[in-house]
Amino acid sequence: MHRPVHPRSTAHTPDIFFALNKSSLLKIQDPQHQTDDHPSDDNIPTRWVTLRVFARVRVNFRQKGMIKLSTYLRQYRVGDIVDIKANGAVQKGMPHKVYHGKTGVVYNVSKSAVGIIIYKKVKHRYIEKRINIRVEHISPSRSRDDFLRRVKENARLRKEAQAEGKTVLLKRLPAAPRDAHTISLKENVPETVTPLAYETTI
Repeated sequence: MHRPVHPRSTAHTPDIFFALNKSSLLKIQDPQHQTDDHPSDDNIPTRWVTLRVFARVRVNFRQKGMIKLSTYLRQYRVGDIVDIKANGAVQKGMPHKVYHGKTGVVYNVSKSAVGIIIYKKVKHRYIEKRINIRVEHISPSRSRDDFLRRVKENARLRKEAQAEGKTVLLKRLPAAPRDAHTISLKENVPETVTPLAYETTI
């Protein structure tokens, strides 16, 4: 008399077995029975998240090929604000993926790289980090352009107001609601708006 086999038993599933490795239970599957819906860990490349972050196809549309010459001719000075944007085509001087997309200040300039100060958030505090990155992985930051434009505009308005003997409000205010106004109904007949009746397209 044969004993009944539980549906979840591995007696009739030779493609799946369990192996004990350093007190951790690993599930290993036969590659012949693999499908695209359930890929195994062996099919996933090493550090695939990093490859995806630094891929030029996803980040820069139509920016593959040779690096622009302006990348190497641009001058960086101490105190400049730069954005870190790693280029996957250059492995030398590449920053860690933690700093990808961050903004820092240049504190040192060398022949083919710059030193950048970045404040990295670690739990409840920010730690100052000094990293050296090649120029292929950075670009000048435009985060201060709007502020400088507003400073020049305020200086111009203040100078004009002083010449005319007036006062001017230089504060940035949120968008105010629309002013009160009267609507004429002579050529603007009110219309009743109702939802359309449901129509089947089958």
